[in-house]
Amino acid sequence: MTVNKSGNHNPIDYVAEVDFAVVGVGTMGSMALWQLSELAPEGTSILGIEQFGRLHTRGSYSGESRLFRVALKEGGDFIEFAQRARELWLDLNEKSGRDVFLPIGALSIGPSDYQTMMSTQKVIEEFDLDHSYLDSEELRERFPQFEVAKQDIGIYDPQGGGIRPEVAVASATELALDNGAKLWTHTKVLGIDRLADGGAVLRTSRGSVLAHNLILTLGSWAGELIPEAKDVVRVKPIPLTWFMPRTPELFSPENLPIFLYDKPQPDGSSFHIYGAPSIDGYTVKFSTNAFFVDTVDHPDQVPSTVREPALNAFSQRVAEVIPDFFPDVARLSMHHDGFTEDGHAIIDVLPEQSLTMAVGMSGTGMKFAPYFGRLAATLALSKDPSRRPEFFSVATHRP
Repeated sequence: MTVNKSGNHNPIDYVAEVDFAVVGVGTMGSMALWQLSELAPEGTSILGIEQFGRLHTRGSYSGESRLFRVALKEGGDFIEFAQRARELWLDLNEKSGRDVFLPIGALSIGPSDYQTMMSTQKVIEEFDLDHSYLDSEELRERFPQFEVAKQDIGIYDPQGGGIRPEVAVASATELALDNGAKLWTHTKVLGIDRLADGGAVLRTSRGSVLAHNLILTLGSWAGELIPEAKDVVRVKPIPLTWFMPRTPELFSPENLPIFLYDKPQPDGSSFHIYGAPSIDGYTVKFSTNAFFVDTVDHPDQVPSTVREPALNAFSQRVAEVIPDFFPDVARLSMHHDGFTEDGHAIIDVLPEQSLTMAVGMSGTGMKFAPYFGRLAATLALSKDPSRRPEFFSVATHRP
């Protein structure tokens, strides 16, 4: 990549000149494109550039469903992020006419003395969040899908739900186009030449584009085109698995919320699992962070599967939690995301360069996506870094 700060550019070479370019139209890019198209003054030219198709399986968003909760154990600003995001998810439902966000609630299960459960309870009380507490008997009665232990409790978050990520990206992009934005697909950005007077020249597979303002939403490819993100945003593989139940109706969205379960193990460790109800009518997403492997240098290096012994061990544990499942993985797909060391995203604007970035979502970006997209659009339009939390700044993540 070449970073050119000379400010020299020759307009005759450009195949396009735009007020705003959004590079990477996946989870964050589609939301930033949509929000920018709504917030920008009339007549603003906006171009989205995506290296793959309008929908594809190469990014971080594929995989049928994602989990959403408002009662997040992280507390603090993240409760507001989730509440704002939920409003925008419902707005996306209404404007697109599609069920992007499924308001089916969220269920956390685990021993009452587990830190995750205690932290969630603390957040609920601190922010006065709507909720229901269930003891083990109530859990068995209301959610017979799970084999719960006597010490387990349940925390039900009625504001939670499921997200259909492919539908989300398609719908947000479609709304942006309806608002006048343009989209180039199958267009690779080969380099970014930042200009001394702000903006940048994008060297693409279609030719050079002059963008007076730039939003970079590059996901796992952040390190390729953003020097500030190189060695800060690392690519981590994320496997997702699905199981087939013997009684599918128990696992429909009408009968099962999205769920998280912390189950103690004999060696004192915790088996953390999470999942969503059946979207296709015959399989249920049921996965674990235990499959996370070491980071890789590039998304192309993400392995194609999980080693068989690990998969078999996981299947056995799953059968102990949900006896109705056939004890083998019915479907598996490999995914990835860009992770930062502290797990906080980088959502920042470099005002002197008219450059905004929203990267390093660390596996949690989808739930906040419409709000983070709006934040990125707001930063790009205002060029005011004070409008984002300090922990999202580039400086916070750099050594």
